Amino acid sequence: MMRQSRTEYVVPAVVVIVLISLLFMGLWAIDISLSAAMMGARLTNGFITRNPIQMLHMGYYAVIGASVGLATLTVAILLRR
Repeated sequence: MMRQSRTEYVVPAVVVIVLISLLFMGLWAIDISLSAAMMGARLTNGFITRNPIQMLHMGYYAVIGASVGLATLTVAILLRR
């Protein structure tokens, strides 16, 4: 059985950190956009747009992308062993 070097664990760890950050940013975007939409207000701290509906959908896309990425990485790690 070959011994894996420590650098082989660095790339998946960085990818996991980035995907979890993207997941939480998407959840945060959904939170602020729903709050603004329910009050009929504009976003003051959106990433790109002040429209709460557009920000809501961008949050959905970020959460879906991060979830699919984490699931794919998990399956890849499990199949490698």
